Amino acid sequence: MIALFLGLYGLIGVVWGRRTMWVSTFPMFLFAFCMPLGNFTDLVTLPMRMASVTITRMICHGLLDINVVQRGTELMDANGRYDYDVVAACSGIRSFVALLALTTIFAVLTFRPLWKRGLMLLATVPLVICCNVLRLVVVVLVAQTYNQAAGAWVHDWFGFVTFLAAIGSLLGLAHWLREKPSPKGA
Repeated sequence: MIALFLGLYGLIGVVWGRRTMWVSTFPMFLFAFCMPLGNFTDLVTLPMRMASVTITRMICHGLLDINVVQRGTELMDANGRYDYDVVAACSGIRSFVALLALTTIFAVLTFRPLWKRGLMLLATVPLVICCNVLRLVVVVLVAQTYNQAAGAWVHDWFGFVTFLAAIGSLLGLAHWLREKPSPKGA
């Protein structure tokens, strides 16, 4: 995959020259988001899963007074009413890749200074983890209140809400980072 990617990029330079190659750098960078992650996902998803599950357990114990037991990446009720395993697909990796691609495009089109672009890109990591924690907490709350099937339904559909919350948070950060207009007459 890397050879295909670099080969296409090199072909652009050979056929149309360095200027066209330079102009196509950003689209080729975006093309990299289309590449499958393969075995690399295991290196990224396990820490994301562990962080999300640990933070969820701490919130459930400390703030919500819900007795949730953590075993690795598994969250379960102490009474056995529900049991959820946060598998690799539920780690937030798909949201992370999609949000990083959208944020990359938005940051490059919106901001000139590199530090603002970089800050926008760095903000995606904690946002994805926070949104995944929010989703897990809501799943636990619904499962605690109703049952495991209701929690599973929330698990399947609440990801859209958290993804929109992440996009809204990034737009809020961009609004805060925007260039302030100078006062007239100054």
